[in-house]
Amino acid sequence: MTRSVNSWSEARIHDSEGSIHAIRRIAIHFHIMIYTITLNPSIDYTVSVKDLQIGKLNRAESESIRAGGKGLNVSAVLANLGMKSVALGFTAGVIGEAIEKLTLSQGLTTDFIGVEGESRINVKVLGVDGVTEINGGARFDERRIAELKRKLSGLTADDYLVLSGNAPSESVYADLLESVAEFGAKTVVDASGKLLTSCLPYKPFLIKPNLLELLELFDRTEAREDEIFEMAEKLRALGTRNVIVSLGGDGAIMITESGKRLRAPAPKGKPVNTVGAGDSLVAGFIYGYEKSKDYAEALRYGVNVGSATAFSGELATKEEIAKLGEIL
Repeated sequence: MTRSVNSWSEARIHDSEGSIHAIRRIAIHFHIMIYTITLNPSIDYTVSVKDLQIGKLNRAESESIRAGGKGLNVSAVLANLGMKSVALGFTAGVIGEAIEKLTLSQGLTTDFIGVEGESRINVKVLGVDGVTEINGGARFDERRIAELKRKLSGLTADDYLVLSGNAPSESVYADLLESVAEFGAKTVVDASGKLLTSCLPYKPFLIKPNLLELLELFDRTEAREDEIFEMAEKLRALGTRNVIVSLGGDGAIMITESGKRLRAPAPKGKPVNTVGAGDSLVAGFIYGYEKSKDYAEALRYGVNVGSATAFSGELATKEEIAKLGEIL
């Protein structure tokens, strides 16, 4: 079934219920739709400082400003790959207005819900010791969550719903998954701790903890590769269809819904900034799976996209990805 649409803005103007049904009517002939949720999007202000000195004036060598948040990162990389998505979440105040303008400048389609307060500004300082971050954030209540659920009421089995990042409660993602379970959409959860494990009974299509998050779930500090596979298998046994564990510079491993063990090494290169690399892996996997319908190929592609982000210092573009392997 194709979907025919003319204008994303018309969806918000003419949709009295604020649901995905209207968004569908205005999409450009897409067999699938991808929706990402960033509950608390941000403006990311990133500065590079050669030698950060606390308590003193530091001069930035470079700086950048863009709309941020894990779900928005997924949407941005999908857009770079030529795949449409709709980014959902909550924005507030003057910062929220700036986020919406920045997302438009990045070519993203959004359908944010306005709330009280101010959206967050993330200050990321890149120095010789890695990345130092300072975060803030807006607030939203159950009424706003109910409004978000209404927007998800038109999901179908052809669609993806990506839930990424931190949340104000450990049950909010599970609550959202429960509300869309009847639609059969492919749900993807990139979170940690109880925020992640509470989602497992709702059988997400994919979860993607990184190695540290996986070890914390099992109260471990280190593990051999076979033990990593075993822990991933235990998570799959609790409900999720597929598990990817990102291993940073070592690539990623995957347990598929059939129990098959897959391994994708990372291409060789020097990481510049790993912020957004995990989100890029998720976007690359979705893109690769929709192009190939093969888990091994999708995992390989996801790792290449994540690596392209880490090596370039910016969210992966098709050109940067092409340097690491063929484009699907």
